[in-house]
Amino acid sequence: MLEEKRRFKTTIAGRTYTIVAKKSQEHLQAVSEITNQTILQLKEAMPSLDIEQRSILVAVNTISENLTKQAEIDALKEENAALEKKIEQLRRRIQTLQNQTKEKKVEGTVKEEKSESAPVTKKPKTKFVRPTTAAAVMLQKESQKEMSSSFIGTQGMPEASKKKLENKAAQMKGPLENR
Repeated sequence: MLEEKRRFKTTIAGRTYTIVAKKSQEHLQAVSEITNQTILQLKEAMPSLDIEQRSILVAVNTISENLTKQAEIDALKEENAALEKKIEQLRRRIQTLQNQTKEKKVEGTVKEEKSESAPVTKKPKTKFVRPTTAAAVMLQKESQKEMSSSFIGTQGMPEASKKKLENKAAQMKGPLENR
């Protein structure tokens, strides 16, 4: 919204001025008070200067401050632009990482589906099961004795062959008894 120009009457350094501007009356009043204070400070610091010289010093100081503030504003604008650029780069990086994460999740799901649809062939576990009770151990020993005595029938065999078979049976019993 465009503001209309306003007329503002004020007194600066003992002289009356009419200022025409688009600024508010409060703003123009503050400017007039600061100008008067600056002129008074210069008058106290350098009493030999006339009003014109003091007014020029006020203008020079004001322009100098304005340039300094403008340089600060420009530097902040550049910093802001650099930060906005960095933010945009980070947003793109985040988006890329999110997309990669989604792709990995989808790939993981596809792998799971493939593994679920493939027939599962497990190798049967053939592991010797040791008896856990004393009674089971005794039954196993008796079973081995019966096997060794009925092993290919020992009747009618030479004595040396019988001894060999008994030794083998004893060897088979040994590991079971040690367990």
